[in-house]
Amino acid sequence: MSEPTSNAGLRPGAPSDDAPASSAGCVLRLYWMLGGNLALVLILAAAPGNAGGWDVGPWDGVYGAVVLSLVAARALDLARYGGTRADGSPAAQGDGLRYALVWPAVMLGAWIAARLLAR
Repeated sequence: MSEPTSNAGLRPGAPSDDAPASSAGCVLRLYWMLGGNLALVLILAAAPGNAGGWDVGPWDGVYGAVVLSLVAARALDLARYGGTRADGSPAAQGDGLRYALVWPAVMLGAWIAARLLAR
């Protein structure tokens, strides 16, 4: 008979090797890796035509809310569900901080580029 594995030495929130992934953790991971980014692309496609150049419209608020929700989903994934990187390897706390700082800046650049292309 095999002995159960221990969670000793793992960081808080990290699942043990034999623990099945929770559905909430999977949904969060799918959202910040795929679904939310697809939503951002669709919003960028709609926003420049609706706002008319540099005028800020309701789609811009939705875009900003989705960017913030992606950062929050990534942070929750790391804190509660033992988040992983996109390649499946365990994520470190620095990954969450890097995502929180870099991703909004990249999305702001994409928003500006979409506005420039719409002119």
